Amino acid sequence: MKIEVPPNARQQFWQKSPDGSPKFWLFRSRPACEIGEQLIFLFDGRPGGQAFVSGIEPPGVNGGYSPEEFDGHWKVYWHQKSFQVIESRYEPRKEKRTAAKLPRIVAVTELREFVFCPRSWKLRRQDVKAPSEALRRKEERTEEGNRYHLKHAQAVCRAEHQTSHPRVYKGYLAAVGWVLIILGVFVCLFSWRF
Repeated sequence: MKIEVPPNARQQFWQKSPDGSPKFWLFRSRPACEIGEQLIFLFDGRPGGQAFVSGIEPPGVNGGYSPEEFDGHWKVYWHQKSFQVIESRYEPRKEKRTAAKLPRIVAVTELREFVFCPRSWKLRRQDVKAPSEALRRKEERTEEGNRYHLKHAQAVCRAEHQTSHPRVYKGYLAAVGWVLIILGVFVCLFSWRF
């Protein structure tokens, strides 16, 4: 049976009992082993030691070896005499563990950039930085474009305001029309007298 030793229990795992009493491992359910079977202790998936099962104790039974606080668990015992180190010392793996790589998701903006300029897309993927002069020119063009769009937005807002209030402007036009009509009438009246 194989048992993975968690990192928080590894320091105590190598310590020997001062009185020579058997060591034990706790299980919440009945362990899948029998007395006399081999136990292999794993450290990050690599075997670090082995021993043979000397006893199995069900929950609620305390054979005197384990503290009473562990009475709710199954206990698998082994004698220290049967314990053997498989490796001279445990060394954690040096290679970096990484999560499984997911397929790279391509954004729509990345597709747009590739279609517009494949070379620019390739340089960006390689993390090649643009020269400072090019960045300065790009910022200037961006500012110029922002100013243009601001002016255009203001013109659109003015036009929208004029079209959204047609009654006010129709009233002005009507007033100007009436004034012109009245002036025309006065001009006609005074011109016939002379």
